[in-house]
Amino acid sequence: MAGMNKCVGCGRSITANQKYVEKHGKLFHTNCLDMFLESDKGKEWEEKFLRSKAGQEEEIDELLEKIERYGMSDSDKIRDDLNSSIADDGDEEAYEHFKDKLREYESAFWEFVRQKREKEEREEQQKRELRQEYDTVFKQVKSLIKNTTFYENDENKIKDYLASIEYKVNETNKTKLEKIAALDFQSADEPKNGLIIVGVILIISVSLLPLGIILLIIGLSKKNKAKKAMEEAARNNFALVKKIMYAKSENASIEDDSDKTVEEMISELYASYIEQEFDSDTAEQTIFAQSNESEIKKATESFNISSDEKILFGYDDTLKKSFKTGFVLTDKKLYFTDGNSFSKNISISVFDINKISFKKKLGVFYILINDSCISITSPIGQDSEKLCEILNKSVKILQKGN
Repeated sequence: MAGMNKCVGCGRSITANQKYVEKHGKLFHTNCLDMFLESDKGKEWEEKFLRSKAGQEEEIDELLEKIERYGMSDSDKIRDDLNSSIADDGDEEAYEHFKDKLREYESAFWEFVRQKREKEEREEQQKRELRQEYDTVFKQVKSLIKNTTFYENDENKIKDYLASIEYKVNETNKTKLEKIAALDFQSADEPKNGLIIVGVILIISVSLLPLGIILLIIGLSKKNKAKKAMEEAARNNFALVKKIMYAKSENASIEDDSDKTVEEMISELYASYIEQEFDSDTAEQTIFAQSNESEIKKATESFNISSDEKILFGYDDTLKKSFKTGFVLTDKKLYFTDGNSFSKNISISVFDINKISFKKKLGVFYILINDSCISITSPIGQDSEKLCEILNKSVKILQKGN
């Protein structure tokens, strides 16, 4: 560059080791530009350029760049409108018309920016308020769970549900939490044993034996009645909790599937992953029900699956499609190749599965089943995590549906 270009501001050459900037197609030393534009000569040069067609086009481009960056609509219309207004050199009236139109669109743009920022600030404030409300009701539900005596061991189910939504702050989850918080888990208080104790004392005293027997009978009756009332309340409450926990969307619950079989629900789930989640290689290595008869036969023989079980979903982890390793889910059990031995096939009842999770270690993907694991060695990449998702969801459908 040395000796090839001169700074418009100072007239000296711009050498390779000097910083420079470009303005309207001309080069300036970095420290010369501002001083030049503040001088009379610079102001005249700037005004002359802006009045030229090139200058007007540059102003249009600068405005359109800002408009497109902020997502303002009708940029094509604005471009056409301004381009059609560009004035010829020396046409003062046309130039003033162009500048008025440019100012009009600039004003509209800054109004758009102002409204957009206000909207973003309102949304951020709403998010903060929702976060605060959500945290409050979340703590309320956790406290409720901690201090409530549960019926039929549903405590772990609700704890798992809370863990799954703890960081998913939205209106839907907040509404679900509020429903749980509103449940009256102890609408029937534990009965006091006063009548029973008095009755026993009177019986022991012999002299008041008849009265003691009467009080004992009344006390036992009241305790039994109260216990049944509490159990009934718990059953009703947890029926609602399960609807909330297993809701598929804001307006749908597990009851929507009440007329579907377990196989139909898993079939729909499987189809959604084949269509939207799995790539072609993964789809080829998965099976569902009777859709792949030869693979079903291989899986049945490899895992020694009983004839009275129905295969629902499976994954072949072999490259030769022999189904010697992988996993198979039936309506009763999950069969899989132990990820620690890579050769031993084991099985577990779906009702004994407490947790299914995913991890990656040293380039190998694992699906963790309780204390065991399934290794995914075939080259299917991140789809192994989606395999874990569909397996987890399928097992939950089986556990709820049976």
